[in-house]
Amino acid sequence: VTRIPNAEVTPYIGWINPTDPNCFDVLSYLGTDTFVVSTNWLNENSSEKYNVFNNDNYRLVQNEADWKIYKNNSAKPVVRNTDDRPIYHELNTNSITVITDDEFNGGDILLMYSYNPYFHAYENGKEINISEGKYHTMKISASAGTNIIEIQYKDTVFAWSCFIGILGAGTCIAAIYMLERRSSKKYHGN
Repeated sequence: VTRIPNAEVTPYIGWINPTDPNCFDVLSYLGTDTFVVSTNWLNENSSEKYNVFNNDNYRLVQNEADWKIYKNNSAKPVVRNTDDRPIYHELNTNSITVITDDEFNGGDILLMYSYNPYFHAYENGKEINISEGKYHTMKISASAGTNIIEIQYKDTVFAWSCFIGILGAGTCIAAIYMLERRSSKKYHGN
């Protein structure tokens, strides 16, 4: 994810892979609403097969010598229900907050962020299941109505690694101290 200076404001940008003609569909599913395209790539691949930008789904928002930025009007919401209705969310450093409203009927919420088993979801403070969705994204099942869902990253392996590392360092220090005391007693004749 990259932000281009002076481009129309958008947090989601996809760099086009010319070897994969399906990448536009995948990126649209994932909520990518802006594409940065190399001018050289456009010139080299102007055949009908790759000329996907000549339709109503895309509009040129910035035209530079080396690249062009297109806005994707068909991009789906980044956080949505299964009917593609957008759901309000906020991003923080280690968490995502999803807030449903009274009109939410309950069911699956799709989040177009990479799934990782270290993410945990809490609906109104109670842990709920988070699973892997299509294209390695996140999917949670939430209750109907207004809810605040916190999705937090908790890597317990890192915490255990730190604990074991500190325990190992303490053991080494204690062993060195005891060896020094023992050799000191032998040297002094005690």
